[in-house]
Amino acid sequence: MLHKSECTLISVGIDWLTATTKSDGAFFDARVAFAAMDGKPDELEFMGYVGQTKNNVFIGTAYSPQQVRPHIMRVSGENCLEFIKMLEWEYLPDWRASRIDLQATYQLNNARPIADELYTRPDVNSTSYYKNGDGAVTVYVNKRSGDAFARVYDKGLESGATDEAGLIWRFEVELKRVMAAMHFSQLHDGNLDTRLVKEKVGAMVWGWFDNRDISIPKPSQLEFVKVDIPREESTAEKKLAWLKKQVRKSVHSLCDEIGEEMVAEALGLLKIERPHLPDEE
Repeated sequence: MLHKSECTLISVGIDWLTATTKSDGAFFDARVAFAAMDGKPDELEFMGYVGQTKNNVFIGTAYSPQQVRPHIMRVSGENCLEFIKMLEWEYLPDWRASRIDLQATYQLNNARPIADELYTRPDVNSTSYYKNGDGAVTVYVNKRSGDAFARVYDKGLESGATDEAGLIWRFEVELKRVMAAMHFSQLHDGNLDTRLVKEKVGAMVWGWFDNRDISIPKPSQLEFVKVDIPREESTAEKKLAWLKKQVRKSVHSLCDEIGEEMVAEALGLLKIERPHLPDEE
């Protein structure tokens, strides 16, 4: 698929982490780390939790007092490992990951349509193929509903790091539920040294693809070359494209099953008229 002589490694690490805890001490520790970060926080509601966000970090508490694990942290992008390292070591076991994304990003010597090659391979369980308005292509391997699936996408075009298609490719594994908890525990077990964690992440990403006969170079075997990849800006157009591609089919299915009104109410889209009371005149 991809040989080490064809590319250099430009990034490896944790790209997303969602974790919850029932420990007030662990959550207080996360709040202290959050407060120490630069930037002004914004209020945010996320998946039944309310809290604050800045620099791609969100910490919050659940609305419902019945929530078993009432505190949450969600971290994405380059801040993932740095924020985790700001937490006190003794509290890390109290956090249970429900999702963690691990990635390795390669810059090829010569551009190749990696996603197309994967999608057309009959022995690879490529479940979907997506091309956005910038021409960046993504192929998904395995079902998104499972505990582990992967994305292979043109990170160069997606981020704006390059105008040339097929030059920078990200191989990313999304782990959920039990798989996420297990791998997060393995990552912070023993040492949070940046180099060691990245070695573990690289081995995990390589192993996942290798077990599915998708050969990529082991990150530890490649020379690391630092390339600044611009942070992707989220625009209304990109959010709409994501809704159409990833969400619409599920929403339509739910509408058929339980009715449009219940779905609209669950999404907060149903406008409920307040009763008119005589004493309000």
